[in-house]
Amino acid sequence: MARIHQDITVDVPREDAYELWSRVELLPCFLRHLTSAVPLGDELVCFTTEIGRRRQFVARVRQHRPGHAIRWSCAEEPSHQGEITFVEVSRRQTRVDFTILWDPARMSETSGSLFRLDQLSVLEDLQEFKRLAEASRREEARHHRFLPRKSKEFHDLVSRILRGPNPASTHRTTPETGETPVDGAQPTPT
Repeated sequence: MARIHQDITVDVPREDAYELWSRVELLPCFLRHLTSAVPLGDELVCFTTEIGRRRQFVARVRQHRPGHAIRWSCAEEPSHQGEITFVEVSRRQTRVDFTILWDPARMSETSGSLFRLDQLSVLEDLQEFKRLAEASRREEARHHRFLPRKSKEFHDLVSRILRGPNPASTHRTTPETGETPVDGAQPTPT
């Protein structure tokens, strides 16, 4: 069994970090080897991955401690089990600990394990999670409101952040009205 463990500190409250990670449909946004994640009820999730080759498997959530931890396992190939925990560092910081034990099914995956490439891959995924979590928090603060994590508005916000900056949405005041255009709106000529 190969073991991967990485952690990262994100500048968001523990509940926010947990909520973002627990949105199964958003996992492919920051776990780059996932191409899709589809919930199949409360305990099952169907994943499609691109690790060496395209695979689809179903994982079972073994423990779900809201705000604190998620544990899962998968008997299908690639056989694995894992845990993600969210530890409050301060009121506005969270340490995200990710651990996975897996049985490399192919030689290329075994080589990746031997050369610690999978450690680097997980670290990159956690860095992308950090970027997304902190960017969504900053965007909400800029608009002086916080969106419920399960709302369509939050999902749309995350999608906009993932698409990257929109050059047309620079924040500026229009000379005509003194208002700041929102979401790329152009000032109306007078």
